Amino acid sequence: MPPFFFRPDEKIDTEAYYKVLRYTVLPWFKKNTPPEICVQQDGAPYHMAAKNQMFCKEQYGPFWPKNFWPPSSPDLNLRDFFWWGAIESKTNRDPDLNLDSLKATITKEWDNSLRSTL
Repeated sequence: MPPFFFRPDEKIDTEAYYKVLRYTVLPWFKKNTPPEICVQQDGAPYHMAAKNQMFCKEQYGPFWPKNFWPPSSPDLNLRDFFWWGAIESKTNRDPDLNLDSLKATITKEWDNSLRSTL
C-alpha cells in the first residue's frame, strides 16, 4: 500500500486509526491483494485496541490477533527495518524540503523502491 500521511495536527488514536483502516486501507487491500495475504500489525496501542482488532478480523480474511504477534521480530517488520531506511536515505538528501515536497518524495521513492527491489 502506498504511504498514508496523517495531518501534522492529528492525534493518532483508536478512532483515527479505525478510519484509516476502514476508508483507506480496506478499499486498497481488497482491490490489490490476494485473499490469502495475512494481516499483521505491531504493538501500537491503537493497533491493539479491541475495536480495530475486531475490524481487522472481520474484514481482512486471514488476520493474526495480537496474542499471535511476536514481540520484536525484525524478519516480520520489513517496512520498519528495510523499506523506511532505504527511503529515508533518499529523502534526507535535500534537507530543505517542505512538508508537501517531503510527502511527494516519500511517495515517489516508495513507488520506485517497490519496482526496483521486487
